Amino acid sequence: NEGAKAITQINLLEKKYPGLASLRFFKVSALLVQKKTSEAKLVLEAAAKEFPESEAGKRLQELFQKRAGL
Repeated sequence: NEGAKAITQINLLEKKYPGLASLRFFKVSALLVQKKTSEAKLVLEAAAKEFPESEAGKRLQELFQKRAGL
């Protein structure tokens, strides 16, 4: 499944580039596509705390809240 492959690749990139905020937010998007909402929420919350200045993260949080009804 393509979603699982994407998560695997993101995980590898996170190990190589641990400070790259966008990878966390890509992971959230990939998890949402796979309908893994609970896991996506956990990753998003952790990423938002780790990278509070990320504009992309803020937009993703807003989108997530609208789509998930949270």
